[in-house]
Amino acid sequence: MNGIKKGFAFFLALGLMLQCALWAGAAQERTSTGLVQHVKAQKGMYYWYGTFGQAPTQSLLDQKRRQYPAYYTTTNYNSAKKQVGAKNKRVYDCAGLIKSYWMQPDAIGPPVYREAYDLSAQGFYAVCRTRGAIASLPETPGALVFLWDAQKGAMRHVGVYLGGGQVMEAAGFSTGVVQSALKGRGWTHWGLLPASWLAYDAIWKPGDRARVKPGTREYSPGGERMSSWVPGQVFTISRVVDLLGREVVRGGSRCVLLKEANTWCAVEYLEKV
Repeated sequence: MNGIKKGFAFFLALGLMLQCALWAGAAQERTSTGLVQHVKAQKGMYYWYGTFGQAPTQSLLDQKRRQYPAYYTTTNYNSAKKQVGAKNKRVYDCAGLIKSYWMQPDAIGPPVYREAYDLSAQGFYAVCRTRGAIASLPETPGALVFLWDAQKGAMRHVGVYLGGGQVMEAAGFSTGVVQSALKGRGWTHWGLLPASWLAYDAIWKPGDRARVKPGTREYSPGGERMSSWVPGQVFTISRVVDLLGREVVRGGSRCVLLKEANTWCAVEYLEKV
């Protein structure tokens, strides 16, 4: 009998190890295109604060009300209560919409909690290795956009930039998950997640011509200083590093090699010509 129990325990442990390996592999394969597709698939889902893709059950609602009483006012609670039991619906808050990409095995599957990806809007901003004021937002689908709360001294809202001036966000109890225009929503900052989180699909390829934005001072954030003559000039992209056409990661940023200057440059410092 003890041998049977030991054998069962061994196979159970092996199964858990395989599951963890599969999850780890999935995390490494996450891409900006995948993130955009994921959040777009949640359009029309409900907003419940503190959630990341669960089914709208009464027990979950009561749990979240106890956990976050300031957010579950009578109005918000009654609004959410009408959504309990809705078929083919899930619930998110703004950060939950994003982190669910790492917690859901696919766009329609139930989430599996993963502590490493459990971040707030401020947490997502803090983990971004490349970021800036919203006026400098690069045309990079999958970039995160943020809304700064001066009173709290932190980011209080986050969405996913889809490209073309559009954002997907879990906007609030009364609106749920919606697609909205970038302009007019009050977004203040943007950020790109590090390569360990997300592979941003390449928008540059060898032979493209690109201008280094005026005012650029570094090859990449935290990198070497750029020669003063380089900003404002047009160069040929001469190298990307993998067969999928993705730029090399240097200092946490995706970079390409500028032929005429023979220097690497972070993609957020480039603009099409």
